[in-house]
Amino acid sequence: ELAKRDLIHPSQNVPAPDMGSGEKEMAWIADEYRRLNPSEITARACVTGKPVNKGGISGRVEATGRGVQFGLREFFRNKNDVKLAKLDGSLEGKRVIIQGFGNVGYHAALFLSEEDNAKITTVIERDGVIYNENGINIRDLKNHMIDRGGTLGFEGYNKPNTKFLFNDCKYLISLSIFFLDRSILATKNTVDKIKTNSIKIIFPMN
Repeated sequence: ELAKRDLIHPSQNVPAPDMGSGEKEMAWIADEYRRLNPSEITARACVTGKPVNKGGISGRVEATGRGVQFGLREFFRNKNDVKLAKLDGSLEGKRVIIQGFGNVGYHAALFLSEEDNAKITTVIERDGVIYNENGINIRDLKNHMIDRGGTLGFEGYNKPNTKFLFNDCKYLISLSIFFLDRSILATKNTVDKIKTNSIKIIFPMN
């Protein structure tokens, strides 16, 4: 249907994966587009996010999380911005809360903790909250969630609760699109309680 309306094409309107889609789904779309346009030599370029063996590029899966890391690194390179935010130093040792542990949240937390030595103290997911004052092992948490289907049972597990949004931190990185339980979302009614002087996220929810 997209192809019939010229809403998907290698040179315009190139879709990317989002919630509910990944490499497999993007490969399906590319294959179908190629079937409909057998003479188009750049047909595989009609979508991004494909597997490497289907014309994708290495690093695409983690690219958005990497962007979060690079954005924060650039912030610390600008001394005037750092001063205005009443911060100092670098990412090393900074306390970070991650809200939303999907593809972007996982990779952002992984890179910040392993490459910049930031301390991820809180991970907020729809089924629970992981809190560790000394920092969470992000790889272990990801493997646990793959094996168990959620955060329940991981060290530092807590039931969903708004209070964890208010933990002391330098950054609250909110990467959640939709939580069934709004009690663990930052909203206009709770944002002023967030204890970070640099990043505050306000969702348009009551």
